[in-house]
Amino acid sequence: MLHSNVDRLWASWQLQPECEWRLDPNDIYGFESSDARITEYFEPWAGGASHPEQRIRPWGIDWPNELKKANDDSIVRQIPKYDSYVNIS
Repeated sequence: MLHSNVDRLWASWQLQPECEWRLDPNDIYGFESSDARITEYFEPWAGGASHPEQRIRPWGIDWPNELKKANDDSIVRQIPKYDSYVNIS
């Protein structure tokens, strides 16, 4: 439930009126946009693509690697839809 609520709050923050920059993968992280924590692949889901020392498979060896960065379109722009969405503005 905690993680679901965090996702809901993130979506609400992104969708606030007059804040379209929050939907732009190049701008959403502001001055930290070039930080390695944003530009590298997510570990351990990437299977050690960025950090070979973290080569573990969190959901088993048959689970595919997810080569996504924090500014990937699928993370920034694909906002979850909630049945009772309420904007927090």
